[in-house]
Amino acid sequence: TTLTRSYSLYRRVENAIQWRELLPAFNLPDTQEETDELASYLGIADLSGELERSFGEVRSLYNEIFTIESDESFEEMAVRSAISPTGDDKVKRFMENLGFNNPGQSAKDLSNLVFGKFSGTTELSLHPSIERFLPKLLKRLSDLSDPGGTLEHFKLIADSYNAHSMLFDIMERNPRFFDLLISITHGSIFITDILIRDPSLLDWLVETGEILHPIEKKRVLAELKSYDSEYIDDESFTGECLKIKLREKLRIGTRDITGLSTTEQTFTELTTVAECIIQAAYNRAYREIIPKFPALKKNYALCVIAAGKLGSGMMDFGSDLDLIFVYKSSSKNNIKVQEYSVKFAQHILSLISGGGGADKIYDIDARLRPEGGNSPLAVSIDEFKKYFKRRASVWERLALVRARHLVGAENLEIEVTEALHNFVYSGPFTHSEVIEIKNMRKSISKNSAQKYPGLINIKSGYGGITDIDFIAQSYAAHSGKENPGVRFRNTASILTALGSENIIEWHDISTLKELYSFLYSVEKAIRIGSGKSVNTLPKSGTELARVARLMEYKNIRRFNKRLQDVISLTRELYDRLMKKLLVSAVGDKK
Repeated sequence: TTLTRSYSLYRRVENAIQWRELLPAFNLPDTQEETDELASYLGIADLSGELERSFGEVRSLYNEIFTIESDESFEEMAVRSAISPTGDDKVKRFMENLGFNNPGQSAKDLSNLVFGKFSGTTELSLHPSIERFLPKLLKRLSDLSDPGGTLEHFKLIADSYNAHSMLFDIMERNPRFFDLLISITHGSIFITDILIRDPSLLDWLVETGEILHPIEKKRVLAELKSYDSEYIDDESFTGECLKIKLREKLRIGTRDITGLSTTEQTFTELTTVAECIIQAAYNRAYREIIPKFPALKKNYALCVIAAGKLGSGMMDFGSDLDLIFVYKSSSKNNIKVQEYSVKFAQHILSLISGGGGADKIYDIDARLRPEGGNSPLAVSIDEFKKYFKRRASVWERLALVRARHLVGAENLEIEVTEALHNFVYSGPFTHSEVIEIKNMRKSISKNSAQKYPGLINIKSGYGGITDIDFIAQSYAAHSGKENPGVRFRNTASILTALGSENIIEWHDISTLKELYSFLYSVEKAIRIGSGKSVNTLPKSGTELARVARLMEYKNIRRFNKRLQDVISLTRELYDRLMKKLLVSAVGDKK
């Protein structure tokens, strides 16, 4: 009777929670107010008291039926779980009570964490440091939303560290080291994978205090320069560049998930890493191309233009590189100059892409160049300007708001910047151009819904980041000729400038910036887990809980509610402000 009554209660509560969360959720609400709402919905006046009584009765019956031998302390059970992970019902119940969804597998992972390759052999004994620290580890894991996944990641790092007892000894002596490992293994599979690939980076991060310091651009550039001199073959140079990128991503990601840096600082530092590597690749490619075509030594310059997130200084985990190559030469042999300029650009791309294999540093998109993929990889500054005057489209005005000179001669930088500004800020949009922009955004949202049915795309979906980007870029390009103060590349900076110039009302600007910050933080939380260019909110309860946790929401339902409110308000502002832009547009030219 007790079991039947309790089971019925548990299922009613479980169904009510999952109906509220719209996810496979099992935790009671965090606040008394939400608990009271749930109790009211179920028609149970004292829900907490009823559950507490039921838990006690069921546990008492469970222990009567299954308890084996004499009671053991938590510390003794922790040791027993590591030594006897398989076929031990008491170990299974112990791990289950700690919150491990797959207690049998987690017990095996625990044994592997402790004993490594010797796990499963007979007559094992624990190293003293492990025996002392193991209970602390299990207690800490039991407080997490995904203790099983975190334990698995812990095990993988220990395997790569190849000194299990030493790792436990370090964690025991250095609580900060232990806290950091918990943050990494619970917060990001991507960062965990970096440590598995090179566990020495954990010592670098903690023992040398690197986690306390942001990236130093001069130091990274000097390091890359030394590798450029040291390695003759490109493959080795690219490999070292990749190591630096991963090392710095570990620093940046760990500082982010531990709260040592802000979202804006994280994006700025990820951009800095990319800039350093592009600069090093440019220098190496230039040095190698000159002997093959000596005419390039005089009166020649090739520059790299950064667009997209790189151009705006908002690189995220998994962002690709949008690059454009423009050259200038006084040589009369235009065909030969173009040929070698293309080879120059190809060499830069080859160094960064690593041939597309395991040594790939970044994905690269060079389609923003004039005529896209139908044109040579590198174009002359004259062709660059002619294209803007004759054939460039409206969408390119928006896209190139973020474009900036990144690497190359200073004299070409001035000319390129002027050409970009003359095109992007050429004057107000016409009615038909604003309608074209709105249709373009509608098409992006539609394609996103078709590509990711049933998923929320934080970037390109309805009410996503792209809505706010379109507002900022459209208004900047529309008004930038008469208002040079709005000529920024970063959306947040553009929005601030639009408010300062009284082009958009300040209360709308404040709301847009708040919405933009939230959406970008969600995208970062999604990407920091995988390190990939992913923009869709995960459907998995565990992964969604991780994203919510990184956004400082303990309750998934509250996070989802906030996200839906943000998306709705973003779309409302987009519709209203784009309508206002249409009203201010000029008549179409006849």
